[in-house]
Amino acid sequence: MRDSVTTFYDNLADAYRYIFADWHVSVRRQGKNINRILKARGFLPDNHTLYDCTCGIGTQVFGLAEQGWTIHGTDISSQAIAKAEEYRPEFDMMVTPTFAVADLLKSPDHPTQYDVVVSFDNAIPHFMTDTDLLTALRTMTTHLKDKGLLMISIRDYDALIKNPPKSTPPNVNDTNDGRRIIFQTWDWAGDLSSYRLNMYITHHVGESITTQCFPSEYRALRRDQLSDALVQVGLQDIQWLMPDESGYYQPIVIARK
Repeated sequence: MRDSVTTFYDNLADAYRYIFADWHVSVRRQGKNINRILKARGFLPDNHTLYDCTCGIGTQVFGLAEQGWTIHGTDISSQAIAKAEEYRPEFDMMVTPTFAVADLLKSPDHPTQYDVVVSFDNAIPHFMTDTDLLTALRTMTTHLKDKGLLMISIRDYDALIKNPPKSTPPNVNDTNDGRRIIFQTWDWAGDLSSYRLNMYITHHVGESITTQCFPSEYRALRRDQLSDALVQVGLQDIQWLMPDESGYYQPIVIARK
């Protein structure tokens, strides 16, 4: 399963930024929103450190670095990390972030610890079994200092499974490199515990049209399931922030070590 997730993000790395209407605007907006949530809980960029353990091409890393955070980003996809390194000069950051390849299912022998550990954009539901989910959360916890803060965002599966969608609306983005149309199809398991995703990106340049398909699989991880898992790995003070409260586009769970 991990090989398929790595392949998904390796293949998607070149096109990932085009999922957003304006990736740079989204980077800055997300950085400001997350920074505001952290500040409200007493975590400030001038005296705390942050680790994004599923950073992808750096969407949250760059936004938080622009807010002054000292931040390290890792991802299972070496291609995503390569793109993050490539994109780094595009941002005017107070602190230059660092990047590396890492797998949450492989806990390091001597983990560096941070004040805040985050995983955004629905990465954690790739862990399809309870065993893998708990292993990943334990790895995240080993990177937390005592009293440190863990933040995770996932899709609102509690709402989605009430009326499971078969697809997402097409997202049409016009760029300097042509038009891209992005949409997803979702094939649900019979018990609605998971779904198979196919992301399609159609690229129009003049009269040339190409379409790529990026398949993957997600667990429809409900909020109570993730909360229970966080308790099992020893975290406490669990709190959920919904988008209307946080300003972030997905539900966010916060827990303390």
